[in-house]
Amino acid sequence: MSTINAPVVTDGEIATFSKRLNELFTRFVTKQVYANPQQVLDGLQRLIEGKSVEVIPTIAGAVAADHIIDFDSTPFTPSGWSVLPDTEQLTNRVRGQLKFDSTKVVLHLDDGQKGRKYTEGNNLRKKLADVPVYGAQLLDFYLAYPHLIPEEWKDKEVFFWGTIYRRSAGGLHVRYLCWVVDRWSWDCHWLDDFGWDSHSPAAVSAS
Repeated sequence: MSTINAPVVTDGEIATFSKRLNELFTRFVTKQVYANPQQVLDGLQRLIEGKSVEVIPTIAGAVAADHIIDFDSTPFTPSGWSVLPDTEQLTNRVRGQLKFDSTKVVLHLDDGQKGRKYTEGNNLRKKLADVPVYGAQLLDFYLAYPHLIPEEWKDKEVFFWGTIYRRSAGGLHVRYLCWVVDRWSWDCHWLDDFGWDSHSPAAVSAS
């Protein structure tokens, strides 16, 4: 096995590492885990010890290919946020436990978003009432397995309207998947905003 020369670690990198670990721990204790915990621990230990971990992507891909996503579970919820009750979510959102299938995930734009048009989030929410939108459970899954995210999504903000959140200040938000510099991440958009355009599609079921 090859080893990696120990890099110089800066204070900023240590702070980022600690922050990411805390985020992952939160997902673990709230059961938002899409990998074998022991494999994750073993892989992390090997990285810290400077050992190669070429086998991990293969294992992750195999697990993800057969993974069942529970769309009735509570997705990752940031501190101070809450998920709206079922009665206030979009009624036609994807529900139940489904096996991940990339061919069943497509991007949807309302007519009010096409071309150079912009629309308001609350209006778009009404337009999506009969569309089978995916919830943030799929967003969390993609972040756990970023190699499964389509390359053509990099210039978009892909929204997961099946989960609408309320932030501590009271505003309603939807989380989206986005490419930031060199990695996949997530952010959110306020429903009272008018910035929903052709670069803000919803992830919906193809069937």
